[in-house]
Amino acid sequence: MIAWLLAFLLLWVPGCRADADTPIPARSRQLLLVLTPSWQASEGELIRYRRAGAESPWEIAAQPIPVTLGRSGLGWGRGLHPEGLEGPAKKEGDGRAPAGVFCLSRIFGFDPEGLDAERGLPFYRLTDQSRCIDDPRSKHYNRMLEADQVESDWKSAETMRIEPYRWGIVVDHNTDQPVPGAGSCIFLHIWESPTTPTSGCTACGEEETRDLAGWLMRDELPVLVQLPRPAYRQLKRRWSLP
Repeated sequence: MIAWLLAFLLLWVPGCRADADTPIPARSRQLLLVLTPSWQASEGELIRYRRAGAESPWEIAAQPIPVTLGRSGLGWGRGLHPEGLEGPAKKEGDGRAPAGVFCLSRIFGFDPEGLDAERGLPFYRLTDQSRCIDDPRSKHYNRMLEADQVESDWKSAETMRIEPYRWGIVVDHNTDQPVPGAGSCIFLHIWESPTTPTSGCTACGEEETRDLAGWLMRDELPVLVQLPRPAYRQLKRRWSLP
């Protein structure tokens, strides 16, 4: 029961639903925009935005920072945006980071010291038993849990208490009725180096990751928008992007 509740709380964000006219929820006040030069690129930049309300313009909240992404670039994920868009699709193990619009639901890491416990995103403290299940055949696929609290039915899983995950942010890719094989365990986390691509996540420096974790607030309904620049230019007006 405890593991099930943790998994549920990890994924649940009240009100994080696409607006009628755009994938960006009307209640969202914080947005992380990640742009890459192309679908194949594994390096890009992240820009923070905030707005006062649904009808207010997005304003830059901090200077852009460099990020690394999947070794194979980007592919459309499963999030708040519509399906069937032109471009490659994210699959399990393909080395692509998910493109699209995604809720940011939870912070995880070794220690929540310094975070705003009342207003910040919920925090999941990692232990030696923390795992994220990437086996598409498991009923726990794309869930973070404590391995000693559930009966194992998986053949592969990520061990979570590692240095790149000292600070991390959960990206809600493929979390609403997860499709087996559509990709799992997608995070914003600390990079190995400024030139080392990830297996499918988005990564930046440790100080920057910690700063992002402290900036995101649950009542602001933060979202991640991650796109190659050509797709961003095509979708900017239609999706009301900054």
